[in-house]
This record gives sequence, structure tokens and C-alpha cells, in this order.
Amino acid sequence: MQFLVQVPNLFKLGFRYRPYLNFRDPEFKRMMGFFAPVVIGLSGARFNVFVSTFLVSLLAEKSLTWLNNAYRIMNLPLGLFGVAVGTVALSTLSRFVVEKNPAAIRDTLFDSMRMVLFLTIPTSP
Repeated sequence: MQFLVQVPNLFKLGFRYRPYLNFRDPEFKRMMGFFAPVVIGLSGARFNVFVSTFLVSLLAEKSLTWLNNAYRIMNLPLGLFGVAVGTVALSTLSRFVVEKNPAAIRDTLFDSMRMVLFLTIPTSP
């Protein structure tokens, strides 16, 4: 929605976008090399959810509801605290990267991680 709201004004300003995708571009190949481990890691977690859901579906009537509620409760601290701190820290980290200030990047990253751990460990089951 955020993108679609901006499109009419971009067209009024004369901006035109033409998609271009070159699979032989070395930067595209490099990006796909970074993308592959992420896909493998995320698919492992989704596969775990799939297997758990399949096994629980064979149990009593409300078992699947209990599993879904358990996943929601398990992910609540990360969703509340981790995403909030990450969103705030990202702009600061981006500024320090542009300024090429590795000490500030490290300090901000450690402070953010410390805050997330401080907020999520007490809420963990």
C-alpha cells in the first residue's frame, strides 16, 4: 500500500520504471549467493512448522488450535520488542555506515541486542 500510494505522484513528476533483470549480471549472481543461505534457514523453520502441524492434526480435536496459539505466544516477544528495537536501530546503524564509523556501529548493535535480550528473556517461556 505504501508503494501504491506514491505511484500517482511519481508519474506526475515524470518518473517511469521499466523492470530490467539480467541473470548473467555478476552482481545478481553475488546477491543470489547471499540469498541462498537465508532461504535454507527460513525453509528449515517452515518445514518444522509443517511437520508439527501435520503431526498435531492427527491428535484430538482442539490440538491444532493449541499449537497455533502456542506459536503466537512464542513469537509475541520477538514481534513486540525485537521488531520495534530493530526498526529504531536501523536508521542509526545506516547513518553510522554512511559515516564509516565502525565503533559507533558496534556500540549501537550491542546496545540494541542488549535491549532486546533484556526485554525478551523475562518473557520467554
